[in-house]
Amino acid sequence: MRISHSILAAALVASLTACERDATTTSAAGKTTATVAIEPCRVKGFDIEIKCAKLPVFEDREGKQGRKIDIHVAILPAKSDRKKPDPIFIFAGGPGQSAIEVGPRVLPALSRLNRERDLVFVDQRGTGKSNKLACKVDERDSLEGFGADAEVKAFIEGCLAEARKHADPRLYTTTLALQDLDDVRKALGYDKINLWGASYGTRAAFEYVRRFPQHTRSAVLDGMAPFDMALPLSFVLDSHASLGALLQACAKEAGCAKTFPNLEADLTQLVKSLDANPRRVTVNHPRTGEPIKVRVTGTMVLGGVRGAMYAPNAASAVPAAIQAAKADDFGPLAALGLAVGGAVMDELALGMHLSVVCAEDWPLVQKASAAAVPRAGLYGEELIRDHRNMCAVWPKGSIPADFHAPVKSDVPILILSGGVDPATPPRHAEAVLPGLSRAKHVVAPNIGHGVSPQGCAPDLIKRFVEDGNADKVDGACLAKLPRPVFFQPLAVAAAPGNPTDVPAEKDAQK
Repeated sequence: MRISHSILAAALVASLTACERDATTTSAAGKTTATVAIEPCRVKGFDIEIKCAKLPVFEDREGKQGRKIDIHVAILPAKSDRKKPDPIFIFAGGPGQSAIEVGPRVLPALSRLNRERDLVFVDQRGTGKSNKLACKVDERDSLEGFGADAEVKAFIEGCLAEARKHADPRLYTTTLALQDLDDVRKALGYDKINLWGASYGTRAAFEYVRRFPQHTRSAVLDGMAPFDMALPLSFVLDSHASLGALLQACAKEAGCAKTFPNLEADLTQLVKSLDANPRRVTVNHPRTGEPIKVRVTGTMVLGGVRGAMYAPNAASAVPAAIQAAKADDFGPLAALGLAVGGAVMDELALGMHLSVVCAEDWPLVQKASAAAVPRAGLYGEELIRDHRNMCAVWPKGSIPADFHAPVKSDVPILILSGGVDPATPPRHAEAVLPGLSRAKHVVAPNIGHGVSPQGCAPDLIKRFVEDGNADKVDGACLAKLPRPVFFQPLAVAAAPGNPTDVPAEKDAQK
């Protein structure tokens, strides 16, 4: 069974003090108020011993009866004994990623705040160890793209049967998960918390802002995914815009323009040719080096390009990968696809992803595309098809009547956007600003999906959380971050007279 790259996007980063801490937290009044056991633990990716806890909650929160599930929590305690009472709660993306599993990758963006504030990673219900709704997707399937409609439906029916052995998939929506998280907050003894979320994590954090403003001190939203985003329909326009920016950047860079003068036409022709006549080729796996056979289609090419555009460093290799494919070398394109697809699908709880998207987004997609799915350049129906088949099978939970309504809030909020992000570009952040009286939107024009760890962003986040005032944030430093130079094949780069960048300029962009 082959799952599309649209899922991957609906998807896309310290140390303790020497003395042992008590298994409780400290409230603003200085009293220990935790009501859940907090124990030392070792978690993959963290190079030190941290703290872990689990909180049982009713799966059916409204009925308050039946099965209970454990919500798992990891805490990186503040390094200072004079810590602040308001921690940072981390919201992972996907939907379907585990906050605990992505925690080590979040540290570069938030480690400065960890000196005086706890970092708290909560596995949302249906992810990680919190009763994960997993569907095992083969790495090769995530690369190759679509299978037949009946094949996709059969796979999801099997996944649903497994999920129903330990879960009711209708009860894994965003709002229910945020009620769990507030129970965690109370159990750990925190009064107010700061929020940091990326991609889908911004939606989850935004829902917490809306439902629990009295307990929200501030929020950093990196790559805004609002409630009316309508995944995966929005990917059509956003992928096209990101690809257009990549093509334009190549045309403006002398070396890229000379080496790849017909990049857009070459990509278009490659996609059409492979859609008409798919190729079965052998490539070396980018991580293991083992040869694998893959079926190369136009859809696979577009998925690989889209995945690469999440990170400008990877996107800089797209022109060379397209040129290599024209010469029947599909290794670079396969490497780009596997670099994104394999890693993300290993982490993603696909069942939880469907519980969220099929209940919250798919009804909007159905309304917007009742007649036809719009096409923007090379991207169109192929980004929608798998979700249509999967949501036809996966049960849909209930969401609040106001779920898709604009949020009005006076909570201090800093929104970060990557200017060339193919999944959550700046337009989504601009759409939510009118209802936010104390928010500021900062764009990093040359950054893709995930601004927080880039350049001066960690310092901006630290100052914002400390001040609690978005108006004080000056994002000019993010505008200075350059787009990486495009990769040149060695033979081309070494050619006499080729206008490549000088080493000093390359170094300045690392």
